Amino acid sequence: MSQYRHNGYEDNADGHLKRQIMGREVVVAITEDKLDFGPWEQIFYGEFDGRRKKRVLVKIIGEQIKTSMRKVNIMAENPSKDPVDFGPGLRKIRQRRWFLWLTILIYLPAMMASLRFSGGMNMAVKVFIAWIILLFITVWFVATIRCPDCGNYFHTNGPTFFPARRCLHCRLHINADKKGDDRVKQETE
Repeated sequence: MSQYRHNGYEDNADGHLKRQIMGREVVVAITEDKLDFGPWEQIFYGEFDGRRKKRVLVKIIGEQIKTSMRKVNIMAENPSKDPVDFGPGLRKIRQRRWFLWLTILIYLPAMMASLRFSGGMNMAVKVFIAWIILLFITVWFVATIRCPDCGNYFHTNGPTFFPARRCLHCRLHINADKKGDDRVKQETE
């Protein structure tokens, strides 16, 4: 008799091992509305644990999905808005970005000035700590600005801060109010 209670009624360890070896997910490319298999590729389903109810989860990852009725642009949910309407929000994003770059660029001159004019490391350490605090505040200030189109944080996706020139969610460009919304062009191509 085994020391584990569940061994009395569970006898499918081989099924778990086979599933571990075979894998449990498949990634398949779709080209022109068809599964894009190579000459020797196919999807194979192996049942190693008896006939039980199963569920299939399908995730579609990509920029555009072509359906029989219309194109659905996943990245730009509402490209029909006038880019000029985004102007005030995008100006605010650009201002905060400039403040971030200025905070980063001021580090070296501030450290050099503190070392040259104070004559000691004590002042340089204080300047460094003040700069770090200013940097944290600036990053928070930039990371919490919302996109004027989708309403999500422009530079933040989950815990990741990424100061890109496009919204990480709807792909709105930071200069869309000046140069036009290029997401409309991307959808029609």
